[in-house]
Amino acid sequence: MALPGGSKRTAARREAEARAKARRRPEEGPGQDDRSTPERGEKAAARAAKKTARKETRAKARRERQELRATRRLERKLKGPTFWSLFEPIPKHPRRVPKGQAILIFVLNAFPFPGLGTVLYGKWERGLAQFLLTFVFLIGWVWSVTDGIVIVKNAFQAPRDEASQTARTP
Repeated sequence: MALPGGSKRTAARREAEARAKARRRPEEGPGQDDRSTPERGEKAAARAAKKTARKETRAKARRERQELRATRRLERKLKGPTFWSLFEPIPKHPRRVPKGQAILIFVLNAFPFPGLGTVLYGKWERGLAQFLLTFVFLIGWVWSVTDGIVIVKNAFQAPRDEASQTARTP
């Protein structure tokens, strides 16, 4: 069902579009196409060349940024651990730890010497920092217990993750 005056609106819209089109490109003789004129073809080619040059420049800059990031990462790795790297979270499944060993790591982290389990886990800098910070308001003890919990959690979640990954592969 058409709205009253709808055909007038449509006709007015068409006229406005035709006027705008006429303003954008002047009418040419019969059988001539705008793209066939030499000036327009050269301009289009120049625009395309500029566009390609911009894309190449951006791609080159992106590659340079990626290379710079890679070299910085490598430099950080070669320097060794820094103070702030001690506080980075333990990544999920950094290495396979059996469930029994994960529980032992948690117990050693919690009771005799905070950080001992973390040292046995392979993060000696982190374990040493936990042990030394135990004497400062028990911060190291809390930290080592939370690390132990994370290690146990990762150990108990690893088999499910493996099973789901092997099920997906054909």
